[in-house]
Amino acid sequence: MRLHGTILLLLLFLCLTLAIAVDRVGNHAVDVWAEQAQRPQSATNVILQSRQTPPVSPDNGYRTAWFGAGLLALSLVMMGSLLFAMRGGAELLRQWRLVRRRPSRRASHVPYLPENTWPELPPAPSVRYLPEVDDAQVVADRD
Repeated sequence: MRLHGTILLLLLFLCLTLAIAVDRVGNHAVDVWAEQAQRPQSATNVILQSRQTPPVSPDNGYRTAWFGAGLLALSLVMMGSLLFAMRGGAELLRQWRLVRRRPSRRASHVPYLPENTWPELPPAPSVRYLPEVDDAQVVADRD
């Protein structure tokens, strides 16, 4: 118990010493700062202050907000069109190409045929058919 009291007394003494040191150093630091504030500005500080840009006017803030909103809207439209092109835009583009297609050169060489005069179509070629086969006959041929 006596050891705890000794340690506590030592810690109290250290805290008191630290508080006095901080008070003296703090007062000295405030005095030095006040002395430096009283001095006239150096030529370097005057030049640096003259080259500083003026602060931005507060009415410029809403313009940047509208600019950001416009960029956001434009990016959303671009992403939407990209998604549309990826998911079904091929069919739309095919239809667009069919509408915008130029007439072919062959179409200009086709002679005009008056109504109800159709040329005769060539006869259809005959196709040979294979003979019909029963499943039972196929099984019997395999054995």
